[in-house]
Amino acid sequence: MDTLVAGQSYIMQVNYPKLLDVNSALFTGTGISGNPVGLAYDNSTTFINIQAIPEPAGTALAVGLVMVGLLGLRRGRR
Repeated sequence: MDTLVAGQSYIMQVNYPKLLDVNSALFTGTGISGNPVGLAYDNSTTFINIQAIPEPAGTALAVGLVMVGLLGLRRGRR
């Protein structure tokens, strides 16, 4: 998977089987042993919108570097 970029939106498509019906009819007198259960599925699709937000630690690091740079400029002028 690629890395998400902060501030960008991404749309993810998800395909999944969706249970439609459960057939639990009894098969008496048919010679079929047990009670088989029939399941009916349909393929479904949904789209998920993902908004990448910056990690707080990364933002704090950037702010800290700017502050250190400003302090260095200030001390350099004295």
